[in-house]
Amino acid sequence: MKNNNEIDEDVFEYLCPENPRPGQFYLLPKIHKEGIPGRPIVSAIGHPTEKISQFLDYHLKDHVEKLPSYLKDTTDYIKKTPSQNLPTGTLLVTMDVTSLYTNIPHEEGIEACRKVWDLRQNKRPSTESLVKLLERTLKLNNFMFNGDHYLQINGTSMGTKMAPSYANIFMGDFEDRLLRQAPSKPLSWLRFIDDIEMKWTEGRERLDEFIDFTNKFHPSIKFTVEISDSSNVFLDTKSTLRDGGIHFDLHTKDTDSHLYLRTDSCHPPHVFKGIPKGLATRIRRICSSDDSFHLRSKELSQRLCHRGYNAKSVHESISAVQRIDRQDLLQYKPKSLGVCQKQYIGETEDGLNMRMYNHRSSITTGKMNLPVAQHFNQDNHSWEDMQVVPIDHNVSWTIDQRVAKENFWQYTLKTIEPDGLNKRSDTLHMSRKY
Repeated sequence: MKNNNEIDEDVFEYLCPENPRPGQFYLLPKIHKEGIPGRPIVSAIGHPTEKISQFLDYHLKDHVEKLPSYLKDTTDYIKKTPSQNLPTGTLLVTMDVTSLYTNIPHEEGIEACRKVWDLRQNKRPSTESLVKLLERTLKLNNFMFNGDHYLQINGTSMGTKMAPSYANIFMGDFEDRLLRQAPSKPLSWLRFIDDIEMKWTEGRERLDEFIDFTNKFHPSIKFTVEISDSSNVFLDTKSTLRDGGIHFDLHTKDTDSHLYLRTDSCHPPHVFKGIPKGLATRIRRICSSDDSFHLRSKELSQRLCHRGYNAKSVHESISAVQRIDRQDLLQYKPKSLGVCQKQYIGETEDGLNMRMYNHRSSITTGKMNLPVAQHFNQDNHSWEDMQVVPIDHNVSWTIDQRVAKENFWQYTLKTIEPDGLNKRSDTLHMSRKY
């Protein structure tokens, strides 16, 4: 890839592992399920494919958000689900893919990724190069357990960076073929990775046929299904059919112990002020009726007071949130970043105006050896798109202290390539120095 100018020297150095080690296998107990099964995880920290997996995720995640069934979070689910004028006899259905990550055949997962990469306008790196990296990430997933070495031969591990995006892309291709060939189709089909929620209006008999068709559609992708004509649970919501519409309520698992941060812990005061407001905002966003909001808010108040929060302050926070229009909370706030969502962190001894003048000058004069100029000289880019936010300032800092702070913020805000515009070589130089 480097020899073909698909990646530069900095990305090349970033992708090359330093002091690699095998993955480490462990289980996370699913305490909310009967028998407490384990969720298999392979820690990829230090794994030879760790950085490659991150690179692949960077080139996959934008395509995930374009999938018709894609759900970002609960807010996205509430906004997208049909909730009004549902016909009589509507059934609420939730489906869960059984062990999705470990049941994705390599060939089909790779082909699904190839399809979305072929649709890119900017094919740098090339699809074939990305596919080769993907093959290595999937087929060289060696790990250790109890002192023995293993190699995963099917699926992807839950622990490597690109796994959720990879699983989403595979499922997007799978469900596209499934829904086109199914004899009957749901009114809606929404998915959060391996959890699916749909509204069915074709009757129970045809639903049973659809479920049977779905479970026979693929040799390794199978579903567990829950069906209700009144209510269901999906993500952290409970949906109830009422008068031809959907009523949303907050859902918490029985295993949720609500152990919110205690007020006698060593945290700044603003943290304890923000927690009640944040939790109440979540309730306001989910609950579609005032009755549900009042009930869940009362429960929240009791739990917070049990953790040492002041009852009056909690009540004030809840009252303030109640005055917010729920529809406003269902709208995503615009991000401060530009179209590319790229950030660059740089220190300067000069004033901010001079630093920005130098950036604009390097962009307009086309100094392509500088990362900011290189980025803003791409198609559909302009220095006018640039936004600047000062994040740290102390006139007494020495150059070494400023560079140390620069390094800290680059890692904290993840502005090093490929996530941001900062070059890896600068950071490597800094790391060796400190």
